[in-house]
Amino acid sequence: MDEVKGYSKPSHGLFRFMPDSWVPYAELMRLDRPSGFWAFYWHYLIGLGFAINIRPFSSDIDLKTLVLIAAHLGLWTTVFRGITCTWNDNLDQDFDRQVARCRVRPIPRGAVTTAQAHFFTAVQIAVGACILSPFGDSTLIHASVDGVLLFIYPFLKRCTNFPQVELGFGLSYAIFLVTSMIGKDPLAPLLDPSLDLSVRVSNVVKSPLAQSAACLYVAGIIWTVIFDTIYAHQDYLDDLKAGVKGLAVYNRLWI
Repeated sequence: MDEVKGYSKPSHGLFRFMPDSWVPYAELMRLDRPSGFWAFYWHYLIGLGFAINIRPFSSDIDLKTLVLIAAHLGLWTTVFRGITCTWNDNLDQDFDRQVARCRVRPIPRGAVTTAQAHFFTAVQIAVGACILSPFGDSTLIHASVDGVLLFIYPFLKRCTNFPQVELGFGLSYAIFLVTSMIGKDPLAPLLDPSLDLSVRVSNVVKSPLAQSAACLYVAGIIWTVIFDTIYAHQDYLDDLKAGVKGLAVYNRLWI
């Protein structure tokens, strides 16, 4: 089913040693396009830089620990990107068949079925949970929130011209996940069961830490909106015909 016009099997890196049956799943994870990894990972590195500069400084965060956390986040990013891309490709398969750049993806070309893609998404979620489980429940909660935000994204391409804003909500949310990993979570008061919800919210809103995190969060959203709109512009003619909505289609020639 991989004999589709315009498709050629990746032959670089890990793909040189990978069984043919694994290739479509690796493509769903975008392992053949490592540059997109940074669109996710930079948010985690920025969050890590923010977290380690929060006072009081953590005496147990030395350079070695910092590098290990960054490496751990790199592994999580690889899996999390795979989760979101697999989910997105599955929901967008009818759109992708109408877009020249996307019609050779595994699901549109028939290399992976809808059911197989959903199962693969579930497997990746389980792997991702195992990766983050050493960092505690609060980190897993933040990962779940982040996942929900990015799972909503493909639905918005059907009903609004601003899905990139919601994509920014998801990608930039990395800052809260990272801060929770080292015990500096600005949203931690929201999880305090001993307080009323109104008190929890008030404590977060008044917190200088939460305020600074919110500023960084908004900056990450703006950054995501800009780069993803520019990236999507290459497909805007096909997207327009297919009925895909987004800022690239909305602005067309103004970009």
